[in-house]
Amino acid sequence: MPNLNKKRRKIRVLHVIDSWNLGGAQTVLLNLLEQADSSRFSIKAYSLHGPGKLEARAGELCDGAGSFARSKLDPRMVLSFLAFVRKWKPHIVHAHLVMSCALVEHLRRLLPKRVRIISHMHSLYRPPQRADKYQNFLEASLYRNCDAVVACSKTVEESLHAQRTLKLPVHVLPNAIPDRVATGRLVADREEIRKSLGVTSEDTVILSASRLSPAKNLAYGIEVMRRVIEDDTQVHWLIAGSGTEEELLKELANRYGLQNVRFLGYRDDVSRLLSAADFLLMPSLYEGMPLAPVEAMAKGVVPVLTPFAGHDSLIENGVSGVVIPFDQSDQSAERFKIILNDQASQLRMRETALEAVTKNFVASQMAKNLEGLYREILRKR
Repeated sequence: MPNLNKKRRKIRVLHVIDSWNLGGAQTVLLNLLEQADSSRFSIKAYSLHGPGKLEARAGELCDGAGSFARSKLDPRMVLSFLAFVRKWKPHIVHAHLVMSCALVEHLRRLLPKRVRIISHMHSLYRPPQRADKYQNFLEASLYRNCDAVVACSKTVEESLHAQRTLKLPVHVLPNAIPDRVATGRLVADREEIRKSLGVTSEDTVILSASRLSPAKNLAYGIEVMRRVIEDDTQVHWLIAGSGTEEELLKELANRYGLQNVRFLGYRDDVSRLLSAADFLLMPSLYEGMPLAPVEAMAKGVVPVLTPFAGHDSLIENGVSGVVIPFDQSDQSAERFKIILNDQASQLRMRETALEAVTKNFVASQMAKNLEGLYREILRKR
C-alpha cells in the first residue's frame, strides 16, 4: 500500500470508460467523481475514445479528463493508454464497461506491477438479448486479470455465476445519484418546466428516458400506452432519447394516432424533465441497475417497470412503484389506469420511494464504500 505519511500522500486513481457519450455508466462515474474525497485521492478519468458530451463535465469534477484516441478504431489507443499509465503512475486503474475492462485486463502484463485493477460491471454478464454478440464473446475472457470485480447490483453479481472461471469475490456497489438530487418534488420547478413543454398543471405526464433500442422495449410501451391514452386526453407521454428504433417507434405512434405521444430527441436535461413528470415508464427487457428509476423516486415520480431481473431491488410493487407484466399490454394498461386514478396511492408511493433512495442509493455512500475497497486491495501485495 502507498506510504501515507504525515504529508498524506494521495492515492492516485485512473478511471477508464468506453466513451464520454451520455449513458448510465458515464452518469454513475460522474456522480462518483462529484463525491470523491480530494484530500485523500487524486483522480483522473479518461475514455478509450472521444471526445464526448460529458468529457468537459468530468474534467470539472476531478484532476483531469480526456480520451486515449479520437475513435474506437484508432490503433494508437493502446499505446496512448500505456504511455499515460507509465507517466502518471496510478495506484489503481478502475475500468468501466466491457471494452475498457478488456483493454485494461489484457494489457495487465505491460503495466507496472504495483498497479491494481478493478473491473466494474454495469450490466448483466453476457445477456442473451444483447445486440452486439461480439461483446458477449469478449466478456467471456474477462474478470480474471484484475484485483477486484465490482457489480452495480445483486442481479449483476448473480449473472457472473455463469462464468465458472471467476475466482474473485464480487463487490456489490449499487449505482447511486448525487445526494443533492434526493429532494422530493419541487413544485415551482415542476410548473415552469411543464409550461415550457406545453402541458398544464392538470395534465398527467409520463416520461420515458433512454436509448431507443430493442432492449428498452418501447414498442411494447406504445402497445400499453395506446390503451391508456385513448381513454384520457389529459395523459401525455414524453419520450426522451435517440437510437436505432426511433423511426420505428414514431411510425407505430402515427399508426395508432397517438397525438399525446411526443418524441423529444436526445436530451441532456433528464433530471429537469423528471421534475415535470408524474410517472416514469421503463418497459425494458433487461437492465443492470438503471439510474432513471432511482432519480425518478428521488423527485417524487412513480416508476412503472416491467419485471426485468433486478427490478425488485429498486421498487416494491404497489409500495414504491408499479410493476407491469411483459407481453400483456391489456393487463398492463388496466394496472396503469388504476394507479392513474388513485391519488392517495400515488402519494404513499412517492413518500416511500424517497425514503428508499436516501437510505440506499445516494452517491456519498457509494463513494465511501468504493474508497474502502481501494484501500483494501492496496493493502494486498
